Amino acid sequence: MAQFSEILDSLILETTELQEKTQNFNEITKDLTQRVADLNKKMKKKNPDKGVPKNQNQNHLTTDLQEYQTSLDLIMKKHREVVQNKNHKHQKKLNKIISLCDDFENENNHFKKENEYLKEKNKQMTDVLERAANVQDVELNEKIQEIVKLREENRVLRELLEISGYEIKNK
Repeated sequence: MAQFSEILDSLILETTELQEKTQNFNEITKDLTQRVADLNKKMKKKNPDKGVPKNQNQNHLTTDLQEYQTSLDLIMKKHREVVQNKNHKHQKKLNKIISLCDDFENENNHFKKENEYLKEKNKQMTDVLERAANVQDVELNEKIQEIVKLREENRVLRELLEISGYEIKNK
């Protein structure tokens, strides 16, 4: 159970980190997109700086735009790789959690079956002990009745012997 908790804590921590990184990438992307948009606006205006020829300024803006676009592409590629890697790790951990849950469920079912089996055995043993106790009680009652009957017969026989005049030495 501790292993399950550790995996869940790890997943939560990694998900939080991934969300923070995604937010950072989104901010960088937004910033770069804004810069590209600004450069596009400058290109459309075609308003060259003073002292710089129009073609040179346009080439400079085009180069800057291409550099920003390349940077943005690299950042987004890296972002996709990180997200894909994190998703893969999360999927592995999720599969491990599912496997652990299945194992726990199987073990729980096994214990339930074993518990039911032990309950049934306990019930059978209790029934046998109750029957044995009842049999012993019946046998004990029969023996007590037999002893009482024998004592009564013995008493009657002694009285008959005394009446007939025969003397009993052991009383």
